[in-house]
Amino acid sequence: MKVKPWAGFIADFPDDQVEGGGRIILFGGRNVAVALAEILVGLGCRVSAPEYAELHGWDFDAHYKGHRLYCRVTSFHPAFHLLFEDPASARGPRRKSAQAYVELAVKLAAALEGDPRFRHLEWRSFDDGPPEPDEIGARSRRRADASSVIDPQGREKTRGLGGVFFALFTVLVGIGGLVYSWTGPRGDRYENLFCGVTLIVAGLLGLVVAELRRQNN
Repeated sequence: MKVKPWAGFIADFPDDQVEGGGRIILFGGRNVAVALAEILVGLGCRVSAPEYAELHGWDFDAHYKGHRLYCRVTSFHPAFHLLFEDPASARGPRRKSAQAYVELAVKLAAALEGDPRFRHLEWRSFDDGPPEPDEIGARSRRRADASSVIDPQGREKTRGLGGVFFALFTVLVGIGGLVYSWTGPRGDRYENLFCGVTLIVAGLLGLVVAELRRQNN
């Protein structure tokens, strides 16, 4: 399973952006970040105090079952973007934090859907990015199930299979080269043997790489 790290929503909080002299002195969203941090504490997390990230808004860390997760709130009051991601995601498919990340993401999505201060919650994949601020709440919809924070399981299983099939094809061609090296013309035997072995090794390595990438997605 894979978490959709981006969320867009409407939040019923005062606009805490500070302006002066015709410019923005302090970007807003701290009050929303504090509220999200409090929700995560209620879900069993230990959180850091929100820190100012300039035009990106406010960010903080949430520690859940020994794993660090990153949160960032960007204000377009009354619309907001939330980035909720696992910094360890680049370490590979066997990362220990993956299960904790999925578990907490589902709990957070359910908590936000049940909190009347947050409306029109929509989760997006990392590649899709967050919804445009003016699109959030522009169309009526039913309240989403908490599982909408997770990408469909079938998509995860099929993604990356093209690389696996290509690697298998390479192995089969290599095996064919080995067979031909013993049944074909004697003068080409060693050349065909070398090509066959090379293709088999390349195909097997390709299988390993393709499978690792598919699981990591």
